[in-house]
Amino acid sequence: MDSEQERVDPRSGDTISPQTLQNRCNLLQGLLKVAITSGYAPQLDNPFLSVDFATQLNNAYLTPEEPEYRWMFDRLKTEPREVQVAMKILMFTGCRVGGLKFLLKTDEPGWLVLPEDEEGGKTVGRVPVPLDLWTAAHEIGRLPAAKKLNLLMAERGLAKFSAHSWRHGFKRVCREVGLEDNLSKALMTHKLPGMDSIYGNGYPDKPLIEGAEKVWKEIEPWMEEESNA
Repeated sequence: MDSEQERVDPRSGDTISPQTLQNRCNLLQGLLKVAITSGYAPQLDNPFLSVDFATQLNNAYLTPEEPEYRWMFDRLKTEPREVQVAMKILMFTGCRVGGLKFLLKTDEPGWLVLPEDEEGGKTVGRVPVPLDLWTAAHEIGRLPAAKKLNLLMAERGLAKFSAHSWRHGFKRVCREVGLEDNLSKALMTHKLPGMDSIYGNGYPDKPLIEGAEKVWKEIEPWMEEESNA
């Protein structure tokens, strides 16, 4: 999208944020894709595949780096176990906060399965989760709400630093370890773009696991206390 300004819905007169417009375009793109690939209306074109309707809002959330990860790992030491587990799942998977509830519904050890949402399919798929965190979450049987996690992150005193920021941090680490873009999209449960969303049925488990483990190995040392030597 070429503007960060809100638009006006001609039907209601209400303003529409760029994110809402992007979600609606995602929904229309998905509906056209199903119509074409299912054979219901194969003659249709999908114009949404040839335009960039992503918002141009920059720095909507702070992108955490090593100091933020180290701070949070240290801060979590005094928090209840369910808070520790939930925050670490966000940090090690980059999943949306709303995706945590689906972890408890995923019976396959070491995996998080996200169904397609109702806002245009922003996230969908299955991704690896460190087995110790997956097991701990299922042992606890509950995970805290986003409000609790965001209050904890506010203690850092940084603007736009919320639980969703770990999603941005995960993408940054994916780039640092050299993952190709579509693999990092798959690990973040983003729908793949263009023809990649139609052919190949996503990524098999092996490259997902190998990619995730590269990210985990980059983050794991930040859990350790820095030496004063």
